[in-house]
Amino acid sequence: VKKDSPLKSFSGMLKLTVLNVSNNAAIAVNSTAVSLDVGAGAAAWLCAAGGGSPLDETCDSWSDVLAPLGTAPNQAVLLTELSLADGTVQYSSFELLATPAAMLGALPKATVSATVGSPSGDGTSVPVTVSADGAALFVGLTTAAHGRFSRNFFIMPQGQVVVEFIAFGA
Repeated sequence: VKKDSPLKSFSGMLKLTVLNVSNNAAIAVNSTAVSLDVGAGAAAWLCAAGGGSPLDETCDSWSDVLAPLGTAPNQAVLLTELSLADGTVQYSSFELLATPAAMLGALPKATVSATVGSPSGDGTSVPVTVSADGAALFVGLTTAAHGRFSRNFFIMPQGQVVVEFIAFGA
């Protein structure tokens, strides 16, 4: 975990979850308290499953971490979430644990759809409900309208997520 702000410290939780794209199971791997001092580039090195140390190369391999969870690297996407003590998410990302080509055989076809809601009262945003009937990798939203999406190009487990379209110049 690394932060780039030279003026603020960080204290919160790092949550690691594995999404098995074959069966859509989200499996908690680790939840660890993280504290980083003031200063640019402050970092903490952690092993995914806890224990060991990446500095002396004693972390378990991804195959070893995933085997007890009933999954393999070619079926798994690592979901990372860094949040403050009050639960406010400060950062989230995903990492494939195998190449996309290696994952193709494990990934069932998902149908993804989007439903556009009503504009906000001030007209600055529009909710878009994205639905998937299975795990979907690299969900990307586009529009001819001038603006951006609050979240784009993301990994989506089966279910729904609401993304805001935010108009430019509004």
